Amino acid sequence: MNWITKILGTKTKVYRIEVWEGKDGWRSRIMHRNGNILFNSEAYSSKAACLDTVENFANVTGMKVLVEKK
Repeated sequence: MNWITKILGTKTKVYRIEVWEGKDGWRSRIMHRNGNILFNSEAYSSKAACLDTVENFANVTGMKVLVEKK
């Protein structure tokens, strides 16, 4: 069992992943529905690389995510 599963247990949680272009590259963050930021990514040189990381994270943790473009 990975750490995300241990934290979430069996209850369904809603998270939002935001993706935006910053001064130093493309970034993403994971937010809880209450607005708390759980994770900020490093900067990526392309939007595709940033979205690949988001998708990989979701696949590994079993999370279902909604990506909002900023």
